[in-house]
Amino acid sequence: MKPGDRTVSGYYRTATIPEDKTQPVRKVPLNPNYSPNRFATLALSQALSDMQLPIVPETPVRGAVEQQQMDKVFGPSRYEYHGRAEDVRRINENPLMRFLSLSDTKAPNVGIQDGEVRVFDPAFRSFRGHRNVPIEYERGTFEPKYAANLRNQFGNVDKEQLAELAQRVKDYRPQFDVWEGDLSDRAWQGGMKDYMQTRDALQFLSSVRQDPNQTKLFEYGNPAYASMVSDLRSRVPVEKAEKDAKGKKGMVVVIALGKPKKEEKVKKGDVVVKRRMVGVQPGMATCTNPNCLAQTPEGSGACQTCGSPLDMQKAKKPDPRLKRIGVSGYNKPKRTPNHPKKSHVVVAKEGNKVKVIRYGQQGVSGSPKKRGESKSYRKRRESFKARHAKNIKRGKMSAAYWANRSKW
Repeated sequence: MKPGDRTVSGYYRTATIPEDKTQPVRKVPLNPNYSPNRFATLALSQALSDMQLPIVPETPVRGAVEQQQMDKVFGPSRYEYHGRAEDVRRINENPLMRFLSLSDTKAPNVGIQDGEVRVFDPAFRSFRGHRNVPIEYERGTFEPKYAANLRNQFGNVDKEQLAELAQRVKDYRPQFDVWEGDLSDRAWQGGMKDYMQTRDALQFLSSVRQDPNQTKLFEYGNPAYASMVSDLRSRVPVEKAEKDAKGKKGMVVVIALGKPKKEEKVKKGDVVVKRRMVGVQPGMATCTNPNCLAQTPEGSGACQTCGSPLDMQKAKKPDPRLKRIGVSGYNKPKRTPNHPKKSHVVVAKEGNKVKVIRYGQQGVSGSPKKRGESKSYRKRRESFKARHAKNIKRGKMSAAYWANRSKW
């Protein structure tokens, strides 16, 4: 420890904070047989940071963890955010953070780094350590106290984000090797169990979103497991056409991964099958069985799920802008709380024209219609619409159009 450095003791660890802001904070456990941090939290924090989310990770080193220093730390009181409470609220309301049940965002655990509000000592309540298994696959249950958000928020998380998170957590495993000789066998085994349960839970949830037929991972034949998978799928939002069809007598919606066909005529009492086009993955072909519709690699000759012939319609290459921006389709705006200037983004399409549009001033809230709104609130909205009326009329290729539609 150098002159000018300071030490802060917590419940489980002691942190040494160098006077030089470019040097990392070193956190050492008070009990050498207690792991320096929960393994799952370390893997999740690093994965979220690599995904450009505002989490500052800790890095395992011999006998401790190290973490970059913040330029400024909020507090000292629990809710003293120095005028940046709205930024903290946006972090907490991020769908992925709600899915993981981000907690411990009290002011002393939040600060400024590189001009952005970040959480530097987070906890993820969905994964509370090896004593609480988040998902019991064979029993078909979620841990009731902590892991409820894994189920409740499942449909709100972008499936590509979920897949990336699961893969990054899986790839984090070698980072723990530095501790293997430092910890007791009990601490090491407990930490690895904590990590593996989190890794497997994320892999399972991602596989449900990615694979319509659940044939890749975690296959169990009992009814409880099947019921859990069906419950998770029911939480994924469906398009309006599907919502309209659901609940009507004698109708069921089948999502077709290929070219839409005419509605089939069926006998009275049978179901009416409707299809919508959601696209075929490159190198894949769609099963022609309307009760299956699985995707199978081209050249297989028949569906690997049910043995029916394949529809060899070629897949169109997806627009890379959709994946880069992180939206599921054209004309679907989303919030961008981490962007330095703009609060929203959309990949706008009108006819054959496609354009990425960022709009809305970051940190400035809009005034959409709501019940019981004040006169000043309403006038603020009317003022915006009046100022930008000309650009709003330009349509989908205008930033003002999207700001008016999704923010004001």
